[in-house]
Amino acid sequence: MLKPESRPRSGKPATATGSPTAARWKKATGVPIIEGYGLTETSPVAISNPLNSSDWTGSIGLPIPSTQVTILDERGQELPFGAVGEICVRGPQVMPRYWNRSERNQG
Repeated sequence: MLKPESRPRSGKPATATGSPTAARWKKATGVPIIEGYGLTETSPVAISNPLNSSDWTGSIGLPIPSTQVTILDERGQELPFGAVGEICVRGPQVMPRYWNRSERNQG
């Protein structure tokens, strides 16, 4: 995990692609890029755009069912909508601990 002082703080949304690439993809395939967010610990995703989206949104979407997502500051306090912070996820797809890594399971 990145230390707070080393985390990017641009205030700009992050995306794996941009509008021109998304437009070329849709033209070539006939379907939009559906973006989502997830890490190894949240297999497969925690947040996703609806699969029936008609266009690329540039957003990671909404929490999938039975998943809670919040944004926290460096002190662990919940931030308001639109604020920059750390994405924290809780749900049935989040692994409960690291296998054979007991030192990582403390906390």
